Amino acid sequence: MDLREEINSFILDLLVEGVETKNMRLAKHYLYDSKGFNESQAMRVIGGIKSDIPNSRLGKCKFMLALVRMFCAGEIKDYNVIDGLNKSLKYAASVAHIDEYDNNLNGLSAYDFIKRFSGVVSNGLENDKQEVSSDEYVRNSEYDIIRINSFEESEEYGEYVDWCVTYDKNMYNSYTKGGSGVFYFCLRDGFEDEEAVEGDGCPLDSYGLSMVAVSVNSDGSCNTITCRWNHANGGNDNIMDTKQLSQLLGVNFYDVFKPLTPEEIEAKKREVLYEVEEELCSYMGYETPEDCGCDKREYDPEYGDKKKRDAYVYLSDAVDGCVLIDSNWNLLCNEIFDRINAREGDVMSVFRGNDMNFIDIDGRLLSNEWFIQVHNEFKFGIGLVKKEGKWNAMRKDGTYLFDEWYDGIDLRGKYGSYPELLLINNKLFMSCDLDGRFRYDRWYSYSTELNDYNLVVKFDGDNFYTLVDKFSHKVKSDCKINSLRGRYQRNIYLVELIDGNFGLVTENGNVYDYNTKKLLYPAKK
Repeated sequence: MDLREEINSFILDLLVEGVETKNMRLAKHYLYDSKGFNESQAMRVIGGIKSDIPNSRLGKCKFMLALVRMFCAGEIKDYNVIDGLNKSLKYAASVAHIDEYDNNLNGLSAYDFIKRFSGVVSNGLENDKQEVSSDEYVRNSEYDIIRINSFEESEEYGEYVDWCVTYDKNMYNSYTKGGSGVFYFCLRDGFEDEEAVEGDGCPLDSYGLSMVAVSVNSDGSCNTITCRWNHANGGNDNIMDTKQLSQLLGVNFYDVFKPLTPEEIEAKKREVLYEVEEELCSYMGYETPEDCGCDKREYDPEYGDKKKRDAYVYLSDAVDGCVLIDSNWNLLCNEIFDRINAREGDVMSVFRGNDMNFIDIDGRLLSNEWFIQVHNEFKFGIGLVKKEGKWNAMRKDGTYLFDEWYDGIDLRGKYGSYPELLLINNKLFMSCDLDGRFRYDRWYSYSTELNDYNLVVKFDGDNFYTLVDKFSHKVKSDCKINSLRGRYQRNIYLVELIDGNFGLVTENGNVYDYNTKKLLYPAKK
């Protein structure tokens, strides 16, 4: 490289570094503002995102702002979301799409972003298989390809490389999605004696290619390919694509780097669950599992005093899942969930990948259907569920409160004496009681409290507000209100009537002329 090339390369590096620094600054300041983090705390979050979602580094970390926003919103909640984001970012950061999105991914939620690229991701895997299979390969006998079946097996190579998965069990679990993914190590003859010297083509030089780590997703797609330099000297978790690796090793990637079978995944997850056995026994005050007869179940102290509750959950950093048990350590449900939320009444929200449901303390799932979003309001006897972009309310027996599904449902007044459901459809509203009975015979576009006893409601099709009793929801007066002007005295409100006069609305619903104090519209009995 001559002097001019060196100068151009140096300038390019500065420009690239400047872009990445700007993107990281946006992400850090979001954490400063939304969470009150200091720089050290913010960088720990960003570092975790970089590790868990390797493709977050693409485009010079262009979309890091969006990812920390999703993190703050609680959307990056399990390995399935992490995997979906990682796969989708590969395409969002490509030349074909990167200019379509700003640093915040145009404000998309994690779910919507993953859904937008789901078809591309699926087609991309099939297209890549065809592309890799279009070549013939001659096996490179210098390499051994070793399937890594556990963190302990990975740890054995820690003296030769600084991959985090060889010394940090949590990182190993993260890259393997808690047991659903698998690692392969590609080891060239003599890798043990290879010196860490930068050579031609670094990071894909002799040292870099002497050890290559490959992680594979449960669907058989490639998750990461990392050379021996790891993230030093320009290395990253996408240092080669599947075809380049196939050419290096002389094998078809998809014929050799096989995903785990469903049976292996289930066994792996249960194996990880059993790793907390000693912690369980210690917490329960026993020395061995046989003493407590716990049958290797899990318990979560956060769910309260075990002597006073009927159902328990355990969730550990080492566990990719939760189980539900009773006080005698009997399994209440045979399914392992990604997360089980705190109880409302006798019902809990459960999560399985991107899907959600409800379960009661007897271990019974309330619905055979799974939903994209749920709100547990079973303290009031119902749960709110969303599927295909529409909402409904569910009873404890799994039936729906409404025949129709709506754009939105909200439980209002749950901290007061009169909780009610607010339905939203086509930008109009309807109030109803917790049994699903509509308060009005028409939908409305606006409603607000006028005083402690009265509401004003603008029904669909009207160009005026109607005075309504706050508790019975019956029309209180024949007056037609044009606009609200403000509180006149306690429980007396000043309004402009549709005829241009001003009136005073009292707490009993009478409407008086503002100037003469003459009764204009008596309250209906």
